[in-house]
Amino acid sequence: MVSINFSAKRFNANNPSTSADTDTVAQIDNSELRIDEQSNVETLLDDDYLRVTLSTTLRPPLEDGETILDTKANTSKIATIITTKRIFVYNYRSKRSQPYYFECSYTPNKFNLLPLCVIIPNSVYEMKPDLIVLDPVSGLLKFYESVKMEPSLGGLQNIKTFHIKVNNAEFLTDLTLLQHSDLLLSTSQCRVLYIKLRDHLRDSPFNYFEIYNNRSLVSFMLSKSYSIREYHNFNRIVSLKLYDVSPVEKYIVILESSGRLSFIKHLIGSTSFTLERTLETNMLLNVADAEYLDFELSVKKQFAVLLLRSRDSSPCFGLAVSLGKAFENCEKAFKFDFPYVSDSKEHTYPKIFFAKDDEVCILECSKKLLVFEPQFENLSTAWAQIVTLKETLEIFSIEKVDNNTVYLNTNDGYISIEVKKSGTSHNQNIFMEQHIIQYLKYGAESNSITYDLKGTGVMITQTVLKNAIRKVSDNLITNSWLVTGTNASDNLKTRLQYFLKLIKFTSENCDMEDAYNLKSELVTNCQLISLANGLFQMSFEKTYAESIQNSLSILNWEDEPKLFFLHRTKEIVALLEEFINSIVNSCAGIDFLHLAESLSTLFESSYIECDQEIKKYFNQTGLCNVFSKHHEVIKNVNIVTRKVYEIVKEDSSDLNKTGFDNILMKLTCFLYCVTSETVLCLSKAKNSSDFEDLNRFLIINKENWTNMYILSNRQSEMIPLALQYNDMQTLAILMESKRELCSSINDDNLNLLDEGINEEFDYYFDSYGYNFAEALFRHYLVKNKIDVMLSYFPKQSEFLEKFLSSDIRLYRFGWIHDAQMAAFDRVCDKLLKFMSDPAYSLDNSLEDKKLQSSFGKLSAICNKGTSNNSAFEQFSCSLRLVLIQNEIYEVLTILEHNDNGVLKNTLSPMFDSLFWNIHEKLRGKRPLTLTEIINFVTMCSFEPALSASTDGMEDDDKVNSCEEFIVSVSAKIFRLLENFKDLDCKHGDGTMRELWIKLLIRRLLLRNDKTKILSKVINTLKYDVVEGYLHDLKSLELQQSDLNLLGLSEQNTFSDYIKENETLRETEIFKSM
Repeated sequence: MVSINFSAKRFNANNPSTSADTDTVAQIDNSELRIDEQSNVETLLDDDYLRVTLSTTLRPPLEDGETILDTKANTSKIATIITTKRIFVYNYRSKRSQPYYFECSYTPNKFNLLPLCVIIPNSVYEMKPDLIVLDPVSGLLKFYESVKMEPSLGGLQNIKTFHIKVNNAEFLTDLTLLQHSDLLLSTSQCRVLYIKLRDHLRDSPFNYFEIYNNRSLVSFMLSKSYSIREYHNFNRIVSLKLYDVSPVEKYIVILESSGRLSFIKHLIGSTSFTLERTLETNMLLNVADAEYLDFELSVKKQFAVLLLRSRDSSPCFGLAVSLGKAFENCEKAFKFDFPYVSDSKEHTYPKIFFAKDDEVCILECSKKLLVFEPQFENLSTAWAQIVTLKETLEIFSIEKVDNNTVYLNTNDGYISIEVKKSGTSHNQNIFMEQHIIQYLKYGAESNSITYDLKGTGVMITQTVLKNAIRKVSDNLITNSWLVTGTNASDNLKTRLQYFLKLIKFTSENCDMEDAYNLKSELVTNCQLISLANGLFQMSFEKTYAESIQNSLSILNWEDEPKLFFLHRTKEIVALLEEFINSIVNSCAGIDFLHLAESLSTLFESSYIECDQEIKKYFNQTGLCNVFSKHHEVIKNVNIVTRKVYEIVKEDSSDLNKTGFDNILMKLTCFLYCVTSETVLCLSKAKNSSDFEDLNRFLIINKENWTNMYILSNRQSEMIPLALQYNDMQTLAILMESKRELCSSINDDNLNLLDEGINEEFDYYFDSYGYNFAEALFRHYLVKNKIDVMLSYFPKQSEFLEKFLSSDIRLYRFGWIHDAQMAAFDRVCDKLLKFMSDPAYSLDNSLEDKKLQSSFGKLSAICNKGTSNNSAFEQFSCSLRLVLIQNEIYEVLTILEHNDNGVLKNTLSPMFDSLFWNIHEKLRGKRPLTLTEIINFVTMCSFEPALSASTDGMEDDDKVNSCEEFIVSVSAKIFRLLENFKDLDCKHGDGTMRELWIKLLIRRLLLRNDKTKILSKVINTLKYDVVEGYLHDLKSLELQQSDLNLLGLSEQNTFSDYIKENETLRETEIFKSM
């Protein structure tokens, strides 16, 4: 049975430069030929129902600019290729690196329609067939007898030329071999010609005549010019097929695009052709403007299947027609849709064939092969197999070569689809499981078949898909049946390869947002197989075999060791744990180093490399891994690493040190990766104790692991790992170490970064933005590299400003960056907020305050904003307060606190503690608030200390010195309060000024020498406000709200101040009022 293969690709042939026909036989040097040991047939799919293979023989060589336009497998071995310049005939089953071939050139026609080619098999010598080449416009036919495809002496090729008359505006569309040397030729005007090339004596009495014509005479007469562009819009022959109805008769069945199906009976070996009947199948359907595409006929079951589609819609559908005995009429017809197949928007030509004695249908449509049972009443429940071809595959033709096999002629080679048997029913679970298994066995990037579920069109639920993946995964990890017939080493390697492919398949087909558990299971099982494979390979080496055997004995395994690796793969971590314990507890010296080296190699090849391969598909960190429940393994590996590090420190040989260094790097890489991964995994689990324990382990050891890379100058190896886990802290440490190394090399240019380092910093700033910048700047903060942070990254000023503004404690030096940027308004703002913070005095000295106040004052002068005057006054007051505190400090150097002070009757233990806290801040030269200065000056008695420092003075003079100091400081405070602008003026300058005045006056009143000191203060200041408060002593009482404003709420001294109020009421001045 032979099918017509007219393709629209013939309209796209390029006009070659060749203008004349030349016929040659390729001469190939036998010395350059060799027989490939491997077969050139690649299996693409092989299950219980189908076998799909690809023949990939090297094609004849092409010239520069020459491309293949069409190819066809004419027999089981011989194929033809049509290029932009030549026609080739060659053996596509050849195993030679360069097959023998015959070639001939052709003259392109004015419409660039490709020539029609047919191979006539040679029953005597298969490698010398006849070749027919027919020009579709002129009708020129060339008959190449017994073409030579093997090296010869260059004998002449026998060529005969004939002409076929073509009607006005007609062109030839397809050439089909009928039998022996007889051909059938279809034309664009719905005609079929019979061509006889030679008789039974192999003479060539060329003859042809018309056997079918469905073009009306009027239409023929009106045709004045070619309408190739409109060819698809006219009625045309779309398929011509041959069927044997008896040993002496054939049916030639012709389908036109209008739906007309014609049956021509032919007596084999004669020139007798009889048009027996014509069926207008378009009358069976209520489909407007239907276009028929192909058909297949079952002579045995007496029914036909037609492919068609509506011209205004894309998807094709089927029409099943029961033809009755001898195809006399249409007894039954119904329309059906093909499951899983939707036509593309491009103009495609689907093809359909029967196989296995008409028990199975094969449909090719839009790069899909649908193999199914012809139960047209309900195809959705019938057995079906889907084979999806890759999008880049170009299909030139498709034909049926025997009862069970269909050939696709493609740009990859010749694809054979062999039907073994049909299935019983359509089952999604079975289909999905078998689909995955076929992918694991044969799926590859180079495969002409794609196993992407989206391409199949099969509607598989996520539940069915995940269950099938889990079932295959369980099969692989338990070594049930999928991988059989191989030795232990190959078994483990194959299972590992299958697991990686299963992970790739899952990533491409599953909903990744809702597959955390499934991904974790696959990752864990894949790592188990990988570790089992690595340990099994180690077991062959004598150095490690004994340790592994001892570890197996501890696990009570008495069988062959290889069986443990094959069938107890899930327990491989337990074996690894015992193996590591033996290294930690039993080994020393050279044995320890050998085992540590083996362990590092194992983790590198079986965990790190495997994990990196997995992350190509599961681009997610924090998945459960093989060590998620085995933290002791991680901690023991860390012990091994520390021991190796101690040996490195003690060893003085550079050669040995280099070897140890490699061991350290591998172990450190493993520890960093597995711990980071496991901590992320545990952070998502409910067991917080495990997370806290391992996270603490990571925090304690991560810096040490990072330092090992830094000490070895191998920062670039760890940077990808840090990026993998989005560990900006480690990335910052590594990059700063690279910058330091660069700076140490370029001693003369310490302010210039190496160009490569600078570009790398810029890359990470651009890629990770503020996350990287914050980690880097915080590292500089911890390492006290403020100068580097403020100087080396001028292009990252936006990130730096954001970081320096993120915490008020960073304002301490953040204002420097603003000053560098001439942002004086931000300088003032930051210094004001920073210096008014309650915790300011804890980390800053009085000298810092003086410096900051001075720069704040200068910034206020430079700032042209509306608030510059207020800021200027605030910083000026701050400087005056610094001067007052300095004066107190100078006196404090010669004074000691007097336990018999004048206020001892009013002081409680809380008050006393408050006083000593202020005293300590003074001695440490830390800045005091105005409230603290008032408290200290007014609560302290200076007489004994002053008298010690003024020996030889009269007592009255000593008292006068004490009074003068208190009067001087109090007067300066009063003058300061006249126009005081506090750095923190959130409660208003007036309110705070009044409270400070109250506090100062009431303290002076509570001194034993109150009258004398107050009078001196008043005389010094001539300050009316002081006298005003003396006339209304009740106004000097402080309430709890007042104390809160003064910043005394955290001192727990409310009761002491309330007691002061009571003492104040008992004074003589208070009583006299």
